[in-house]
Amino acid sequence: MTSNTAQQPAAERESIWRDATFLRHFAGMWVNAFGNGVFNIVLPLLVLDRTDSFAAMGGVALATQLPKAFPGPLVGVLADRLSPRAMMLWAYLLQAALVLTIPAAAGTSTGTVWLIAAIAYTMNTVDLFARTATFVTIPRVYGDRRGKVNTAFASAWTSASVLGPAIGGLLLQVTSADVLMLLDSLTFVAIAAVVLTLGVPTEPGNTSSDRMRESVAQGIAWFRRAPGAGRFLGSIAAVAIVYAPLGTLAVFAVRDVYGEGPTEAGIVTSAAGAGLFLGTLICQRLDDRPKEPVMRRAALCMAAGSALFAVPSWIGAGAAMLVVNLCGMVYAVSRSNLIQERVPVEHLGQTMTTVQSFESAAQPVSVAAVTAVLAVAGLPGAAVFLTVFSLVGALLVLGGGRMLLPGTDAAATTTPGGKSSTSSESLTATAPMAAHGGTR
Repeated sequence: MTSNTAQQPAAERESIWRDATFLRHFAGMWVNAFGNGVFNIVLPLLVLDRTDSFAAMGGVALATQLPKAFPGPLVGVLADRLSPRAMMLWAYLLQAALVLTIPAAAGTSTGTVWLIAAIAYTMNTVDLFARTATFVTIPRVYGDRRGKVNTAFASAWTSASVLGPAIGGLLLQVTSADVLMLLDSLTFVAIAAVVLTLGVPTEPGNTSSDRMRESVAQGIAWFRRAPGAGRFLGSIAAVAIVYAPLGTLAVFAVRDVYGEGPTEAGIVTSAAGAGLFLGTLICQRLDDRPKEPVMRRAALCMAAGSALFAVPSWIGAGAAMLVVNLCGMVYAVSRSNLIQERVPVEHLGQTMTTVQSFESAAQPVSVAAVTAVLAVAGLPGAAVFLTVFSLVGALLVLGGGRMLLPGTDAAATTTPGGKSSTSSESLTATAPMAAHGGTR
């Protein structure tokens, strides 16, 4: 009998690191992520320099997060109905142009903060199109290797996001913010040029002629019928509640509770980046494992890490940041892999942006709740709060491995040969063909 491995197409068995298409894509993603890291340190410092106001910095930071709440879900619906290739190209090139307008906005005498906040909001809205288009493209271009690709891209973003701010801060000592904004703009041009070489599908995932409202209704109906959809969203919300206040809580613990200085605060913050990067390395070894058990164990690991905040030392806060971020990365990558594996291709974008909006809605609630708990029960109380929600996130993904896996009555389709199959099975069947450069 021939083994399953032997039956797989050669492209499916080949390491992604030997795939020239993937290597170009990875390099482009890393360069763009590095530019994003530089941007993330330059933008708040530019606002502070122009306004001398921490409130202004917070307002601009809030503007960068608002697109996930609106128009986030609508972006997902559009991503399912538009050409992924065109959407990625226009999104990257538009961001390249928008980032160059920030220095000009910062030079205005009035309305500086409002202009920069508006540009930041627009840039992050456009970025949602690029990221969502990339997400829906990965299964179609890389097929069954999508899990390894997701992990590799996560490692690109985490490593570049750690290096970007550090190098950006150093470069600000020898050059201007305007030059660094130009550098970030060029990284968008670079990733757009890479997209032209990837064979990204030009056909949308959802080719239905239905109105957008009807497509939204169909996506919601599919999700409601999928087993465990409510538990899936509940687990994601619980993990988001744990993750949202981590950075603020760690800095508060180091500076206000234990009275340590900026060196210790920097070490604790760096522990978060180290945890994220280590998490991506672990994900590479978990790619072939069933997704629900990995998510459950990652959430349990987050519970153990959250409990470390109760250790009466800044070292405990650093250890908590390392463990929670490591396990949070494993959870996030497994969540994305599960969505790509089981959600029909015509609803991928809508599902992912809905999940992101759900996470965004949970975050401010979490920050407010942790602030209240700190006032009443101190740091140990906050540790208990985060531990409990981590355990909730783990318990909600208990089950028989069928989360979001539709039955034949939920999403049956008919193939050209007359064979009935589920939408997720149809996606899996087309994956080997898509891995060779699209479905044209």
